[in-house]
Amino acid sequence: MRATVAALRTGARRLLPLVLLLGCAAPVRTATPDSFPLHATDQLFTFHWALERGGGVVRAAGVVETRLQTVEDVTLVLYGLDKDGRIVSRGFGGAHWGFRADEIRPFMVQLRPQGAEARYELRVWLVSSGNFRGGRA
Repeated sequence: MRATVAALRTGARRLLPLVLLLGCAAPVRTATPDSFPLHATDQLFTFHWALERGGGVVRAAGVVETRLQTVEDVTLVLYGLDKDGRIVSRGFGGAHWGFRADEIRPFMVQLRPQGAEARYELRVWLVSSGNFRGGRA
């Protein structure tokens, strides 16, 4: 038993410098709203994002702010629209965690384009916040 305790103490002493070093590392920074080229506001949210194309997908990645007191889930849809405004592709994603009105949170939505897309639109598909649960398309 004493040997086990001694081994644990020795291991803890060896790990302590590593833990202290990691604690001093630069904090991970969340992208700020100003760092994104695209911005949109609706009744409940403000989105800041970039549209990325590559690897056979189109991805909207960014951050979201809300005017609701708390949000449990936000499901987003990224529409690919043709030159006449018809939906030719769509992808779902979003943010599935709780956040408050004073926080920004990252999100990501992607779709596989069909080839006729002329532009893309990001929309809220479903919101869940406490007693409120509603969706839009």
